[in-house]
Amino acid sequence: METIAVYFESVAKSYGLLTVTGVVMVRTPLDFRYVSPGGLPEPPPAPAAGKFSFVLVQCEPEGVATLHAVAPPEDIPAILESFGRRAAADAVNGEVALQSVEMVVFQGPHFYERYGIAAAALEKLREKKAGLLLSGFSGSMAYLVVPAGTAESAKAALAECFRLP
Repeated sequence: METIAVYFESVAKSYGLLTVTGVVMVRTPLDFRYVSPGGLPEPPPAPAAGKFSFVLVQCEPEGVATLHAVAPPEDIPAILESFGRRAAADAVNGEVALQSVEMVVFQGPHFYERYGIAAAALEKLREKKAGLLLSGFSGSMAYLVVPAGTAESAKAALAECFRLP
């Protein structure tokens, strides 16, 4: 005999909300030519300067990886450098794409335990055509990257399925 418990809130509670503006998203393929003889990747050097608000590395089954990083524009060169890219040269070659974005970051109800919570957020943004570009969820944090100028409309959409502080 197995017992299954289901927890449902028509409007889930969130615990904090932050809007990040004045940032850009950089997207570029990663170069893994720095693989060591043992086959394990050698870590890239830490950047001399620069900070990011969100970073995601998307790996495909073929071994191709794409770096997505959201940061203030002035920090993009240092971030790219830390991943073996050269902002100016790679942008000319079309390998670095920059886009002005905003982020909605919210602390929510334990996404890792309640899978429907993340689905509710993504579905509401899709339904409202909020223009979601990139998302990431950790234990209780949601990172939602949207085009510049649309964070407030994304927050309004989320308010339909989450109680925002």
